[in-house]
Amino acid sequence: SFTDPARAQTAIQIVLNEKKVTNYELTAHARDGKETMVSYNATTFYDRERRLQGVFAAARDVTERHRADENLRRALNELNKANAELAQTSRLKDEFLANMSHELRTPLNAILGLSESLLEQVSATLTPRQVKSITTISTSGQHLLMLINDILDLSKIEAGKLELVYETVQVEDFCQSCLVFVRTQAMQKKINVAFTHDDGVATIPADAKRLKQVLVNLLTNAVKFTPEGGRIGLTVQTSPAEAVVRFTVWDTGIGIAPTDAAKLFRAFTQIDSGLSRAQEGTGLGLALVAKLVELQGGSVTLESEPGTGSRFIVTLPLVAAACEASSAKPPESSANHRIYQRALIIEDDPTSGSILENFLLDFGITSFLHLQGEAAVEAALREHPDIILLDILLPGESGWVVLAKLKAHPATRDIPVIIVSFVDEPRKSLALGAVAHFTKPITRAQLASFFTPGLVGPSATASPFPLTQPDERPLILLAEDNQANIDTIGDYLKDRGYVLHYAMNGLIAVNLTRQLHPALILMDIQMPLMDGLTAIREIRADAQFDATPIVALTALAMPGDRERCVAAGATDYMSKPVSLKSLAELVKRLLPAAVRTDPSPHPALSTK
Repeated sequence: SFTDPARAQTAIQIVLNEKKVTNYELTAHARDGKETMVSYNATTFYDRERRLQGVFAAARDVTERHRADENLRRALNELNKANAELAQTSRLKDEFLANMSHELRTPLNAILGLSESLLEQVSATLTPRQVKSITTISTSGQHLLMLINDILDLSKIEAGKLELVYETVQVEDFCQSCLVFVRTQAMQKKINVAFTHDDGVATIPADAKRLKQVLVNLLTNAVKFTPEGGRIGLTVQTSPAEAVVRFTVWDTGIGIAPTDAAKLFRAFTQIDSGLSRAQEGTGLGLALVAKLVELQGGSVTLESEPGTGSRFIVTLPLVAAACEASSAKPPESSANHRIYQRALIIEDDPTSGSILENFLLDFGITSFLHLQGEAAVEAALREHPDIILLDILLPGESGWVVLAKLKAHPATRDIPVIIVSFVDEPRKSLALGAVAHFTKPITRAQLASFFTPGLVGPSATASPFPLTQPDERPLILLAEDNQANIDTIGDYLKDRGYVLHYAMNGLIAVNLTRQLHPALILMDIQMPLMDGLTAIREIRADAQFDATPIVALTALAMPGDRERCVAAGATDYMSKPVSLKSLAELVKRLLPAAVRTDPSPHPALSTK
């Protein structure tokens, strides 16, 4: 049925030459002229004397199969492309979450901290109007913090990044601690608060933090949607036969219609979402409740009728699955704080190179300029520098390639590398092994913040951070790069009789620790030049500071961050925004008994 005998003859000839069965595919033309994909099967046959007698051949139309195969290959390619884009999106989302957590919590720390400090009226007495205004600022800041936490938690759950930490929870004490959060608000609306529980199980396995988040959210809603003079309550019932515990939050509020119930657990959705709605909120609370309960292997259900109230029932298993917290250990810093006397500058622009040479000369450092990426490792081996300043946009091999080669070569991997470039990717620089990243144009002051006293050669300039002699009061070193946080935390602790010294980055913190021997160190984690984790490890590497209390004071509040700080050598951890009163209590508890001070307000010496 095909009109291409020449190609068919070719297939037969292959059979004759190879003397075996073939499955030869070719494109043929049918009698109607339509191009068709053909599978041409052929085999030889012989007589009894093994003499070739002929060829059996058959052609089969496989056009549809080929079309299906091509469609499948196309679909797989599209799927692979979509998966790659999804992985990229997930990575960018994780980076965004981490950045957003830090960027939002940092200014909030100043807002809440200063509000708390002013309301205590340690430095001056406030007028009633000022107290009311500052209270409004504090309350609004706390509300904003709650919304930020909800958004971050919901995003972490959806990304599979939220980890549970199970512990044994005392049911009655735990529930009473949840009710404390809403009693004041309930009293203001003259709402009666009830609590009942059975004696079936006194303890349950649960993530206490997340379970409290669930119950407080439900109790807060119960108060919010219950009119004055109403009642709310929390009931706990256990069912050993079903191996579950049920927490029921009930109220006598406005109730929920069955048609609206399905909307409740959707993120960013509210039943009353009009511009004139009676209640404020983002609609995140119940969506977060549902996901947190599901994450613990439970469920949440609703029983409600309009005008008669609502009952939210949280059911959790009495046997919790084992959860292993995973926290990636941060890479060890390769920086070696030696005396820097020789530097290699890898920079293709002679003018920029000359500027760096002059800066380094002011610090007593002799430098050598290499104008390209190629042979950079060889230049380092030849010049034996104590430190390398590396540009990224180089002709030939980029600075990223050069950095990788420097860190891979056994003779250069321990030489500290500072990135100085228009490429503003400090995270990538540090991840690939650089000790610092400066974005051009760079100033002498920026380099001076890295080459601090004790790290530069003998002809270095004087320290830009003059020190005063500490008195008998406890000296605290605050490592923090945010000026608002420095003012907030520093002033609060100074008012309580402590001497404060400040470091704007980890390198300065390490150096000042060696000079001042502070009684306690408050260490931010995300700082320029050297991060707080690296600084803590550098300090702990010196045996004389083994017992010095170090508190990680940071906006990092993602799962595993506490463990990372403790693993690096931190004594304790507080996530921003911090309660200044709690911080002062922690400082007093951690300070050695010999240097503790009475936290009564009085003037104190400080240095910035």
